Amino acid sequence: MLIGSGAPTAGRGGLVSISAGSGTSGVGGLVSILSGRSTINTGGALSIESGEGTATSSGVVTIRSI
Repeated sequence: MLIGSGAPTAGRGGLVSISAGSGTSGVGGLVSILSGRSTINTGGALSIESGEGTATSSGVVTIRSI
């Protein structure tokens, strides 16, 4: 499965948002990202990147556990 956004024609690039619901009386949402594995070749790869800003500041990657 490929999740992505189309190429930009003007202005900002695409946006892909993955979210899981919140909970008020139980467990909140869960997002699990897993890269593939292989018994013969190299396993999968997971890359998290933010965009480069050439005119002002660059993008941000935030990983937070509460």
